[in-house]
Amino acid sequence: MEGVHIAHHYRYERFELGGCRFHCIPFCLGPEDYLEEFRKMQEFRMENPSGRDVLVMHGLVEALWDRRLRTVGEHELKESFLKGDFSYIALGHYHGQAQVAGNAWYSGSVEYFRFSEAGDEKGLLLVDLDSGNVEKIPIREEYMLDLDPIDCASLSSREIEAAVAAVCDDVGIKERIVRLRLKDLSREAYRSLGHRFIGELKSRALHLEILPEFEEDHATFETEPMDSKELPTEFQKFIEGEAAKGDITPAITKDVVSYGTDLMARISEKRTTESFDAPK
Repeated sequence: MEGVHIAHHYRYERFELGGCRFHCIPFCLGPEDYLEEFRKMQEFRMENPSGRDVLVMHGLVEALWDRRLRTVGEHELKESFLKGDFSYIALGHYHGQAQVAGNAWYSGSVEYFRFSEAGDEKGLLLVDLDSGNVEKIPIREEYMLDLDPIDCASLSSREIEAAVAAVCDDVGIKERIVRLRLKDLSREAYRSLGHRFIGELKSRALHLEILPEFEEDHATFETEPMDSKELPTEFQKFIEGEAAKGDITPAITKDVVSYGTDLMARISEKRTTESFDAPK
């Protein structure tokens, strides 16, 4: 795309636009990779000083670590990465909008990815590099709703339908993504819910997810955690199985297995929650 510059090769890249240098460190495979790429950037800046530098970097700063996504390769960035000599620091990974230092922001995602983001206000950030002013620009009204559960204990199917309809009418589900949980629901009442009623509600929403939580299902189950060293082998078995079903093109199967097993092998060598400091 003309005018669009992308850093995506797991290494430091820079672009000069409008008299400003953009120093980009994309997602890296391990903490040591971030440190090395950050060191390269700092060495370049020392040899080539500039008055307008922007750092664009992937990772989750320690101040937001309690909001981690728990994804593969998620690394914690220490505050030492947030240098005050940058005109601006644009961070990515966290999906909400947040200011984490005087000159450092997460702009967040422009779309909703999971129901835990239902309360987020999605939008863009307009940054003035001369004044440091940051303006929030909303791009659309909130369209994902994670509603409070309905207590269905001792309710009949007709009473449940009435309660669900009242909640949906009250919040307005038209062209929205909605999740509604039915708490302490009896299986008999759930089986008796009208399919036409549910279908009509779902046709009004962009997506409507009604989750039954049955009154007898209070037991919790734990699974034996898998040794991280077994992940590459399990991944290879999974990909080969998908390829055998025709869900993955044979031409790329080998590359997918090679990349995925190498990535998981590297991650299994260290805790993905390991934190690391930027070099001085």
